[in-house]
Amino acid sequence: AFSGPPTQLNNGDSHSTPTSHPIPPNLDSLPSMPPIPTWFLLAFFLLLTTLSTALSRTHRHQQSCSSSCGAISNITYPFRINSDPVECGDGDYELVCEDNQTMLEIGHGKFLVKNISYAENLIRVVDVELAKGSCGMPLTVQFDYLLIGDNRYMLTGSTVESVYVNCSRKVLNENYTEVPCLSGNHSYVYVVYDYSLSEIIASLNESCEAVATVRSDKVGRKNRSYENIVKVLQSGFELGWNIECRDCHRSGGFCVHIEHSRTVICEKTDAAEIVHLLINLISTIVGTLFFYGYLVARFFISPIVLLVFLAYLYATRTKNADMPSLDTQPEALGIPKEQSNDA
Repeated sequence: AFSGPPTQLNNGDSHSTPTSHPIPPNLDSLPSMPPIPTWFLLAFFLLLTTLSTALSRTHRHQQSCSSSCGAISNITYPFRINSDPVECGDGDYELVCEDNQTMLEIGHGKFLVKNISYAENLIRVVDVELAKGSCGMPLTVQFDYLLIGDNRYMLTGSTVESVYVNCSRKVLNENYTEVPCLSGNHSYVYVVYDYSLSEIIASLNESCEAVATVRSDKVGRKNRSYENIVKVLQSGFELGWNIECRDCHRSGGFCVHIEHSRTVICEKTDAAEIVHLLINLISTIVGTLFFYGYLVARFFISPIVLLVFLAYLYATRTKNADMPSLDTQPEALGIPKEQSNDA
């Protein structure tokens, strides 16, 4: 066996001085980076694409899309239906389309939407149980408490509060109107129209307890028959909304309504104004960074990752094609057949 490099004989001269022939490099012994799994590159590319799409959505302006549900048509900004695209309407004013009926949810309260007036910024709603038309107890226990801390909606001056009361004995009071379909053995349910919960609790008989409250239009206290009262309650009540007031409250201020006008002024203390300015500045900076980050990710990083991935696939296939197989003939490696046999 040869201890040195293989030699090659000159043409026709068996006694000529052998010349050295370079040994082909052993490709397996060359240092190489561990291959990057294909699934990793694909996952990274998909993640980058998803991130750029999400960032683009967060920077789209709210659009005045138009949708409908049941009897309510042309639902537009600031309202949106829960099935609308994310860029439609304002998320704070999302309505739910359920069984082809438009619902408004405030806390644990649920209300059927009967009408929306964009000209007056008013939405008419009714408790979902009363809206069924059958004899039912309002779902909302204390409606006014639902609006505490909720700066999206406000009560109008034309609404009044009524209270449902459950008593263990009959009550002889002209303000208490019995609800026949809810009363039974040793249980008497009354509705007290146009009285606030605090007024009722202050004068509540010891055999009674307040069980629910409901808002409705103010129509006076005449003719307190149950049929008339339930008709008023089922007609619902109006809530007002004002985007400027919502934003004003969230920035630490309070709204001042100009009399006989729809104009509002946001009053703020100096401290609240400073905090609001700082929040706006931070939001602007973060939003700008996300926006330009999205542009870089979408138009620069994503193509680069794709090109690197394609280059990696090409290099891997080329390397596999150039690498000799185990049954490659010695002549293909540049080793003379005679030397190979002697070895």
